[in-house]
Amino acid sequence: MWKGVLSLVTLPAGRRCIEHYRWLRRYCVFSHEELICKMAACAEKLDLNLAAAVHKEMFIMVQEERKLRKALLDKVRVGARTWA
Repeated sequence: MWKGVLSLVTLPAGRRCIEHYRWLRRYCVFSHEELICKMAACAEKLDLNLAAAVHKEMFIMVQEERKLRKALLDKVRVGARTWA
């Protein structure tokens, strides 16, 4: 039981640490995204609570990636118009 309860706290905390490092423009020593992807790849080996927490983190991670890619694409499009 504790693994599932702790995951609900530690996985989001890991994501917040990565966001904080990004804000400080520092490089991470540890890849939170890689950990989430590796855990998601073998979700059948995780207990139900941990698998649910990993799924939620993976969803948030994908949403953030989409948002950042869209912002970059919009920035490139605006830059291309100013040079044209």
